[in-house]
Amino acid sequence: MTPPRLRPYQIADRRKIDAAFAAGKQRVLHQSPTGSGKTVEFTELIGREADDGARVLVLGHRDEIVQQVSGALRMLGIRYGVRRQHS
Repeated sequence: MTPPRLRPYQIADRRKIDAAFAAGKQRVLHQSPTGSGKTVEFTELIGREADDGARVLVLGHRDEIVQQVSGALRMLGIRYGVRRQHS
């Protein structure tokens, strides 16, 4: 299965995120509407960081979100693990 391509507005968002990190920001928040492709955007970012040897932690508060992210990471061929913590 071919990974989805970023849409033009997602590319623009990614450029803003990259610019914030390049400017020395360590905590960058990106907010966009439901269905806008946030998972595609941030898994692409995770893939780039993983290619550079970085480790990335993703926290999800719902099992559906964890499954969605897992599927996107799998599609991109990114190694990952899931640890479930129940309170």
